[in-house]
Amino acid sequence: RLWRDALASGQPAQALRPVLLHLASMQRGMATGVQRCPGRSRIRKRQVFGRMQRARLFLEGNSHRVVRIGELAELTNFSSWYLSKTFQSLYEESPQSLSARLRLERAADLLRDTDMMIGEVAAASGFDNCCSFARAFRARYGQSASGFRQTGGTLPPKSANSPVASRK
Repeated sequence: RLWRDALASGQPAQALRPVLLHLASMQRGMATGVQRCPGRSRIRKRQVFGRMQRARLFLEGNSHRVVRIGELAELTNFSSWYLSKTFQSLYEESPQSLSARLRLERAADLLRDTDMMIGEVAAASGFDNCCSFARAFRARYGQSASGFRQTGGTLPPKSANSPVASRK
């Protein structure tokens, strides 16, 4: 529709082409997500998808703290059980694991880009306990937070038996 409107109004269509192609690719990705949502009608599937997107964006915007499943359930007006099952089937990751992954990615960015102490990075990433932060960081990245910072934020080479290589 934007493409037709641009042509009808006489605006240079070539200037809009990259933006429109990007939007079209995003819509294709979302259309597959809508199809994977539960519901009998397309309207219901879109409604569920919109609520799941709201929950995902809320998690991404709150990577500095632990987000409880109850908060997401209240935000989406779904039960905790329905939210968890639908989120898992749609994004192939539970809300809790997405939250933990986002918090650890935030911590890695802070370690790479700031000179905050490790305990401050842990607190800024929503970890109450430095030991649990250290354990989670090592499990995710295969090295300690201080080792990550010493290497300039680069990860060690992946070996066949490393925990980082076995994921993804």
